[in-house]
Amino acid sequence: MAGREQAGLTGSEQAGKRAGVARRLRGFLAFWYDFVVGDDWLVAVGVVAGLAVTYGLSKTAVPAWWLLPLLIAGLLPLSLWRAARHR
Repeated sequence: MAGREQAGLTGSEQAGKRAGVARRLRGFLAFWYDFVVGDDWLVAVGVVAGLAVTYGLSKTAVPAWWLLPLLIAGLLPLSLWRAARHR
C-alpha cells in the first residue's frame, strides 16, 4: 500500500495503466507472430525445425552447413505452390 500512496495513483488509475501495458504487449507479440509466421506457417515451422536439426548436427562430427540451404530450396517451391494453388 505504501507504494501506491507514494505514487499517488488510485486503484482505477493503476488498472488503466496495467491495461495499457497489456495492450502494448499484445500488440508487440502480434507483430512478431505476423513477422515470423507471416502468410505460411509451414515455412516458419520448417525453418525452426531446420535450425534445431542444424544445431543437433553441429554437436556431432557431421558437417551441418548444407542442411539449411537444402531445406530452403525445398520450402520455397512448396510455399510458392501452396500460394499459387489458393488463387
